[in-house]
Formats: sequence, C-alpha cells, structure tokens
Amino acid sequence: MGFGCLLSAFAIPWYAWKNMKGNFITDAESFRWVADQMSYVEKVRSGRFEIEPGWNNRELVQHLRAGKQAPVKVVLNNERLLEDVAAKVSGFIEPDSLALLQAFLDPAYLQQMGYAPETVMSLFVPNTYEMYWNSNPTDFLNRMLKEHNAFWEKRAGGQRRQPWVAETQVYTLASIVDRETNNVG
Repeated sequence: MGFGCLLSAFAIPWYAWKNMKGNFITDAESFRWVADQMSYVEKVRSGRFEIEPGWNNRELVQHLRAGKQAPVKVVLNNERLLEDVAAKVSGFIEPDSLALLQAFLDPAYLQQMGYAPETVMSLFVPNTYEMYWNSNPTDFLNRMLKEHNAFWEKRAGGQRRQPWVAETQVYTLASIVDRETNNVG
C-alpha cells in the first residue's frame, strides 16, 4: 500500500468536504451523490482513515463505509502527572483530555482494574502504542492495563511475582530516582 493522505472523519458536514486539506474531494456534489446512492449517510463511522491518491468517489465511500481505519501511534514518555498523560494522549486519539482525566480518576472503574486514583499513574509504561483514533477512555485504560501486565510479566520471566513488592511501589521508587537524577548537575 502506498503512502496516502490521512483523514479523521466523523459526521463531517457535506459542505466541509470540499474545504478539507489534501483535496480529497474535487467535486463535492458528485461525492454527495455517490455517498447518497451508497447510503453512506446512515453508515458514517468515526475514525482515522488512510486515503490513497487517485481514488474515485465510489472507492472513497466504500473505504469509509467499511471503517478500515489506520492506527495512530500513541507515544508516552515520562509524563509525571495524570493531567500530563491526558493532555498528551488527547493529541493522538479522539477523546479530549477532560474525558480521559475523568476516566483516570473514576474510582469505581479503577477498582475493577485493581487500581485507585492514587496508583493509576503506575499503569502508564513509557512506550509507543498503536491504537485506533476513535478509542474511548475505557478502551485506552484497558489497553494500558494489558500493556502494563505484559511489561511486568516479561520482567518477572514468567515467575510468580513477589508478594512483598508491588509494581506501584517499584514505579514510585523509580519515578523518585528518575526525578532526582534529572535534577543533579
């Protein structure tokens, strides 16, 4: 597959298609007619889609209707606060930072995951993750839990974790050491 343009789509008004960057639609009226004929209006899906140069309106509508999304790369470094994580992630996926932060602080949901608002920061392992643009805050947290568990399983070498040390304690100690190390010099 060649390099195409990327489009994040969600119930875009018809008049906006012709004004979008990348000249996806050269004839808005023709696109609207094809979309109407293919019942696209009833099947609009949110997402981030890779659009290949040279597609005609039928190919474009088929692709959008099928919901064939291109993943986004969500990059987490060493964010120090939940607000920083929410702000960073909201630049990659659809939910805004407030929606993400509300999920990060939801005690009932966090309890189901085995976390609390005070410990959820340890869930975010610095890495690059591929996700879909329209992932909701719950999808994001579930993915972070899965990646967190995989990270710790790999570190444990398949052995049972030691009951006297929790990952949240290791995270807290490591973040203190990292912060102090960065302040030296």
